[in-house]
Amino acid sequence: MKKIHYITAALVLFTLLCWSCEDKIDIDLNDADPRVVIVGDLSNLSDKHQIRVSKTVAFNEPVNSLPINNAQVEVTEVGGRSYRFASTGENGIYTISGMSLREGRTYRLKIWVDDEIYESESTVPRYVPVEELGLKEETIFGEAYKMVTFGFTDPVDIDNYYRYLIAVNNNPMEFSTVFSDKFNNGLTLTHDIANEDNDLKVGDEIVIRRQCIDKNVHRYWNEFQQTNPGSASPANPTSNISNGALGYFSTSSAQDFKTTME
Repeated sequence: MKKIHYITAALVLFTLLCWSCEDKIDIDLNDADPRVVIVGDLSNLSDKHQIRVSKTVAFNEPVNSLPINNAQVEVTEVGGRSYRFASTGENGIYTISGMSLREGRTYRLKIWVDDEIYESESTVPRYVPVEELGLKEETIFGEAYKMVTFGFTDPVDIDNYYRYLIAVNNNPMEFSTVFSDKFNNGLTLTHDIANEDNDLKVGDEIVIRRQCIDKNVHRYWNEFQQTNPGSASPANPTSNISNGALGYFSTSSAQDFKTTME
């Protein structure tokens, strides 16, 4: 099994951090009234972060969403300082530099849009280190699929939740899958990771981001990956943001891994 070397912080390219992640969030836009959508995926990989604030539009509109560029966005570390995100003036993006997340700490999000307030809370779990990494090929229904494998020991008596994103050949990162230790707490585990289409091939350059996330964020992404895209009325994943907002707010501990498929 081929070993994979993790990327040190100095080598993690800025464009592969949360600034370039493309979370595919399919939202049911059939609601009569527009709803605020908030996407905040913060990790301790960088002290630079972004949060997007937008509004849903009718299904037959030519755009997927309308950006909200006049909101106020604030994140507070419980027991610590508050950070005000600045609007870039484009696409509903709000950014900040110099905000380092700490494992074990809880962060509270507060966003003002017109006369409404949207709030959320997320805790940064302690990172569970990977003990063995490699490449794997598995035959499923007569077809060969290539995967990246992560072997590790899940901490005993602690609820742990894991999320993986993948970037192939320098494309933006996309959601791959989530796991929980509900049925294997404290055991030695292996997570097999592929891209959405399961079409990894020899020569592909891959970066996988492994995140340790909290329970509510896991619930959101677990519901997302279980959604049937062919459903006439797909349900929106359960948001961890108040006041009827869609989307999610996450603070995670994370590490990036890089390899080339063989």
